[in-house]
Amino acid sequence: MATLFPDIDVIMGARDLSEQTSGRFINKEQRFLINGASVFVCQFNQSLYHDALFKQFRIRCPDGLGRAVSSRRAELLAGRYAARQAISACGGLVASGVQIGVGANRCPTWPDGILGTITHCDDIAACAVLPAIQNIRRYIGMDIEKVLATKVVREISSSVCSVWEWQRLASLPFSNDIITTIIFSAKESLFKALYPYIGEYFGFECAQVKCVDPYKQRIWLDLSPSLVAKTGFREVECHYSLQSNYVITFLSQ
Repeated sequence: MATLFPDIDVIMGARDLSEQTSGRFINKEQRFLINGASVFVCQFNQSLYHDALFKQFRIRCPDGLGRAVSSRRAELLAGRYAARQAISACGGLVASGVQIGVGANRCPTWPDGILGTITHCDDIAACAVLPAIQNIRRYIGMDIEKVLATKVVREISSSVCSVWEWQRLASLPFSNDIITTIIFSAKESLFKALYPYIGEYFGFECAQVKCVDPYKQRIWLDLSPSLVAKTGFREVECHYSLQSNYVITFLSQ
């Protein structure tokens, strides 16, 4: 089955002793393209995080981050590192001095001319960016999730997917745990993609599964009238991939 994504095992799965003892905060790295978007993925070692790494990587530490737990600081640093690397491959932009700020609701703020999305899961960080084009409405969203535990799925599945949506998902050759994770992740990617147009949170019910294509690994989501009114988009196409015990989703235009 064809997929747009690289083999996630290259990043996540091969944690041999040499990597565990390499002494580097950032270990494995991959760059690739998805639908014209520049994507950078890396594996980082939370146990090797220390605050001086922000200065070492020339990344500005956001105000207030010092009150966060160490794992949160490590995630943010790895995500900003991934963002800088992705931007450097986007249209030949010079990214050495680029800083990704923190805006409302802790969402990243991007330099002029760039649309971007950052995701973290366990010890993985990824960023995808597109060049903004004047007078053309574009979006980009990416999410990585570990497959949800059965207990969690029982608690949240009804809020993630309606009964009507579950009928559309019957063709997917996966367990309920995996299907719920795919839809959860797809709607998380959608939130990241549309937040710049909306500037506020919206629920899972604002997007409904229209149809799925298991062979092409795509899901189409219909947007609610309120989202259509605020964004101008009626339908989005989301790519997904199941690799190891992780789900990756991506959408862009």
